[in-house]
Amino acid sequence: MYKKKISFFISGGGTKGLDSVKYLKENYEECITQYRRETDEQLYQRVRDLATKLGRLPIKSEIPAFDYLKYRLGNWPRIMENAGLKPVSEKRRRMLEQRVQKKKEKCCRKNKNTLIKGSASDD
Repeated sequence: MYKKKISFFISGGGTKGLDSVKYLKENYEECITQYRRETDEQLYQRVRDLATKLGRLPIKSEIPAFDYLKYRLGNWPRIMENAGLKPVSEKRRRMLEQRVQKKKEKCCRKNKNTLIKGSASDD
């Protein structure tokens, strides 16, 4: 069914490095079982550890059972940002700021309407 790269994610690290990567279906299943037991922060730490071991940012195909990680943590750019491996892009930062601003405006309008309605009922 699936053939994914399984590295030190399963074994907890090894002395043989990336040469010990296996392509076995049962390791894929074992990897998902392990991921289910871990918190999101532990999964981010696994990504950070892999980046350290590789000496560069990992690519999706180097992450064992990436599809499950994506299900749990979101898309690849967000995983990299939340793991602290990549800064938030300028475009995403602006989009997030606009989203926060809209929520503030919506909240202010809602509170303003509540105050107006509340003062009208006092008369």
